[in-house]
Amino acid sequence: MKKLFSGFSRVLLAACIVGSFNLSPASAANSDKQEATVKDYTYVYYSQSSDAGSTTFYAYTTIASKYASEEIPAGYMGAQARVYDSTDTLRAYGATEFSPAKQLVFTTSTGTSTKGSYYSYGLVKMYTGNGYTTKYAYKSPIITINRLSSAPEYKINQNGETYGAGNLAALIGYEPDLIAAKNDEGIEGYVRAKELFPDYSSPEEALAAENNAGSINLYDKDGQNVLGSFHQASAEE
Repeated sequence: MKKLFSGFSRVLLAACIVGSFNLSPASAANSDKQEATVKDYTYVYYSQSSDAGSTTFYAYTTIASKYASEEIPAGYMGAQARVYDSTDTLRAYGATEFSPAKQLVFTTSTGTSTKGSYYSYGLVKMYTGNGYTTKYAYKSPIITINRLSSAPEYKINQNGETYGAGNLAALIGYEPDLIAAKNDEGIEGYVRAKELFPDYSSPEEALAAENNAGSINLYDKDGQNVLGSFHQASAEE
């Protein structure tokens, strides 16, 4: 009796496939698997969606021998990966490729870095002895990716200082010199990052300043004109 791939083997295989493309294990989802027997070989095939920390969508199409003991000859398995968006519109496709050697599993991939919701919907080809028959894999579950269309950056004022939204620091890697702010009086301007979160040279200096409640200046974008004050708030118990 031919030995079927175990569930663990399939999970391990999927992990290896994802790892080979240097993906984050953030999200991955397979379509239901289908089977077909062509020219004495039985295949399983399916689509897979995956993302890299919600920044890039990857579509995979996999075709494999149903039996772990039965390798498929070179060139017998072909596949193409395609990306569709949530409106069922084709957004990307990869090359149609064929297995280069005798093997159990063959996978192709493509992807997109455009923000949106996508699924994988690929096709496979199986050698009949006189050409190929084409089969269509079921579509995979939808994955949504969130990506800025371009890398965020701060603006530069006339004094060479950066200014902008403080919540971009996690993406850019540092805060701007002047952080956009609005005080209780409704005045919009900028506070200096070094005044908002000062640097201290020692624990003693930091602890001494810890309870110094007060306010800092609210500046214009050039950091020169003071527009008002930005008061430190204390949570009431």
